[in-house]
Amino acid sequence: MSSNLLGEATGDVQFAYNASEGWRPWHNLGTAVPGLMTCDELIIAVPAFGAEVVKQEMLNSITGEVVPDYFQTIRLGPDKDEAGVLRQHHLGVVGNIYNPLQDYEFAEVAEIIAGMGAACFETVGLLGDAARSFWTMKLPEVIEPVPDDVMEDYLVGLNDHTGKMRAIVMKSGFQLQCENTFMAALKGCADRYEVRHTATAKQRLREAADILGMSDEHRKKLKEAFKVLVRKDMSRLDVMAFMETIFPGRNAKNKETGEKEYKVSKRMRNIRDDVEALFAGGQKASKIRGRTAYAMLTSVTEWIDHHSVIKGEENDTPGARWERSMFSDAQVKLRQSAFDTLLAMTN
Repeated sequence: MSSNLLGEATGDVQFAYNASEGWRPWHNLGTAVPGLMTCDELIIAVPAFGAEVVKQEMLNSITGEVVPDYFQTIRLGPDKDEAGVLRQHHLGVVGNIYNPLQDYEFAEVAEIIAGMGAACFETVGLLGDAARSFWTMKLPEVIEPVPDDVMEDYLVGLNDHTGKMRAIVMKSGFQLQCENTFMAALKGCADRYEVRHTATAKQRLREAADILGMSDEHRKKLKEAFKVLVRKDMSRLDVMAFMETIFPGRNAKNKETGEKEYKVSKRMRNIRDDVEALFAGGQKASKIRGRTAYAMLTSVTEWIDHHSVIKGEENDTPGARWERSMFSDAQVKLRQSAFDTLLAMTN
């Protein structure tokens, strides 16, 4: 099964990770580095991350004439041809106002956003055909909702050069015990910040710190919210009400009577069963989480990241799951909805 990382087919995987804590992501693919990385070290570990992306005119393949108002994005190298010239890799088709945001520039801005000058990057890599890059940055803040269940704060970035997606920077948490990506933000505080690829992209990214709720006040409120979820024991009625809200049924027409009736689909029943199984003890850290609202939140998160199947077997890869888990609007909204619903149940 493919990892969706650039270079897997050739053995030159463009991915690197901090191996100092024994973490081995992506099935041990890529380059293990002995600690957190600086921006310069990202490029050393993953050369393609430092390769320049340019915008070029598009030519009609038949007439050779310039196609008006359309351009193509090209990654220059880092590999070279027999003559020593950087190879050109086509990434996407863009419009007039598109301005490439270099991957390494995005990472440099991230250091400013986080207010950190020392080594702080945990992972870096390129996906698919090098049209997308990502990085994760470990932030100094640590939240421990229950003893021995540590959630570290991360800043995550995804840069896209196809013209189909904006550059995204977002807050996330990482559950060390089960190695799953976890996002939970207070209602009203944005988890992610998106920027169009224009000449002002870097300037706008610098505004992300306040918008992402990275202030001390936000972190204090988030810690208090998790404490509330930990104190809330989930009764059977609570579990049923939560499932009905997050994985609802729908009104469907009865084929025999012609009348509408409420029905929970087989797919939704299976999802409910999977999440409840995790809540009942299927999580790696379930013993220390108990049957609490916090345990239910982590059960939903683990289901999304490790058990939810992507439609189409050929697309159901670890890399595709990671990308969907982190950046899909539907998955972000599902986590947020679970968080908001459970928090409301504590009132």
